[in-house]
Amino acid sequence: MREIHGNRLRRTSKAGSMALAVGFVLWNGVVPQKAASDSYDSARTNADRQAKEWIARGIPGLSLTVAVKGKIVYSQGFGYADLEERVPVWPTTKFRIGSISKPLTATALVQLVEAGKLDLDSPVQNYVPSFPDKGGVITTRMLAGHLAGIRHYQGDEFNIQKHYANVLDGVKIFKNDPLVSPPGTKFNYSSYGYNLLGAVVESAIRDHIRLMISSAKRSIVATLRARPPVLFVPYFSVSAGVASHQGAAMVPSTPRSCHFR
Repeated sequence: MREIHGNRLRRTSKAGSMALAVGFVLWNGVVPQKAASDSYDSARTNADRQAKEWIARGIPGLSLTVAVKGKIVYSQGFGYADLEERVPVWPTTKFRIGSISKPLTATALVQLVEAGKLDLDSPVQNYVPSFPDKGGVITTRMLAGHLAGIRHYQGDEFNIQKHYANVLDGVKIFKNDPLVSPPGTKFNYSSYGYNLLGAVVESAIRDHIRLMISSAKRSIVATLRARPPVLFVPYFSVSAGVASHQGAAMVPSTPRSCHFR
């Protein structure tokens, strides 16, 4: 038994001892007309008090950040990331983002819909052909609203530590299970439903990027035919596969290439 900020935490096994709680306190109120440092001190004091309250409830560790009018004024780690090895939490400690993935996925979804690259009311199989027919049409709109009848976690699935190389590998966990209700008839909160939604978004983005690249290539070829070949032609490659609960992004790798992952 060790003390953490005056509170005792049980020693847990190494496999289950990683701290999974992250706290964010945003100070959005009107800052009084006094020295900025005084306002920041008040925010820091409130954050420290809140963190200690969470530790007192038995949370192994957390990282907490305070922002005042969009500026980070305080960032601190509390408790342990690994109770068995007594590894402390630092402000830079990485945590699972959990259900924060849902609004990120929804944002990508809306952007694709606005761009005309994804149909909310088409069957999900149009984007994820490997997902089996469930006897009723499941649409992207239903997935986004937790109306598709996809089940949620069962047993200890919430604690799965396995890394999945891509979204579709994660979908295998539940894709052959029966629905908990007919599609579109009942609200059933489902993280797995959003895993499937992530696969839909990934597929739509991948197809969109391929069309962009194809269009760019056609444009380049047309330009080269019309002018002497003195243009710099960038090289593009597309690689599919985004790990579950991680979204999708365009990230540069070298000056002459751009990988989608």
